[in-house]
Amino acid sequence: MYRMFFSHMHIEDSDFMFQPQNLVVDSLKGKNIAVVQRLSSQENLRAIQVFKKMGLKVVYDLDDDVWSVPRYNPAFGKMKVWLPGFEVCSSMADLITVSTQHLKLMVEKALGKKCPPVEVIENALDYDWFKPVSEKYHKKRNGRIVIGWAGTDTHQEDIEKVIGMLPQILEEHPEVDFEIIGHTVPESMKVFFGDRVRERYFVPVAEFAANWAGWQWDISLAPVAENAFNLSKSNIKMLEAAALSIPCVASRFGEYQKFSSYSPLLKKTISATSVTDWKRKIEGLVVNPTLRTEVGMEMHSVACRYYNIRDRAKQWYALFEELLK
Repeated sequence: MYRMFFSHMHIEDSDFMFQPQNLVVDSLKGKNIAVVQRLSSQENLRAIQVFKKMGLKVVYDLDDDVWSVPRYNPAFGKMKVWLPGFEVCSSMADLITVSTQHLKLMVEKALGKKCPPVEVIENALDYDWFKPVSEKYHKKRNGRIVIGWAGTDTHQEDIEKVIGMLPQILEEHPEVDFEIIGHTVPESMKVFFGDRVRERYFVPVAEFAANWAGWQWDISLAPVAENAFNLSKSNIKMLEAAALSIPCVASRFGEYQKFSSYSPLLKKTISATSVTDWKRKIEGLVVNPTLRTEVGMEMHSVACRYYNIRDRAKQWYALFEELLK
């Protein structure tokens, strides 16, 4: 959604296709560039060969360092099997695009002499898609504060130390609730489960923006473990929070640190390292509603200034023009 669909919506004469099986070649007539994402199979390779036979330039887009997936990640085994396919398909492209500068270095290192030119186009959002709920539907919580984390079961090591510290915050701050998406409630939190700790569930991607606003979190969390894989990760979790002006306490690492570095206020209030630092930053936002509002607005301002889909669409278009020369 963030790399392909939003960009497509802002590029004239662009079509968006999601077809895991049958490629409809007729839909490509009149096109001159195909942007493909994370292709790794024999079927994918044949599709690239069809594109080239039709005279299309091929741009291969990648948003994860598939060569550095950590062993604790459930995708580790699959990625190891798929790696040769990633390398064949990406080396067939006329251009590779990636989401971070570090990922560019990893792609160039992995593909070596077979590597096509690589360009960085950072992730961005269309902020018109993300709107806070109107006052009419605003939840009246009687002073309760909701902290939330959303992800998948691939983030066990990322969230371990922060999630392990949250029961202490819940104990010391009876006004705080916690919601988690994409992961089971940890054992240490089950004493609060049902009342102050709740699970939410995945929603279809087309409904995400509306649901995300409807949860009305007061503070979002984005912890990541300091490893090679996460060094190539984008800061999309911070962008999602910023879209709704929600403060997001995040790791002082990689692209998360880069986002905070654009603002002295954010560096001071949401960029965290040690468990003690995480607790202090979260509690600072819990006890100070004025600061929550100020930090949320600053996050929104930074996101709109540096991570706006309209600017990214211009970058894509400039790359396409250069590729067709």
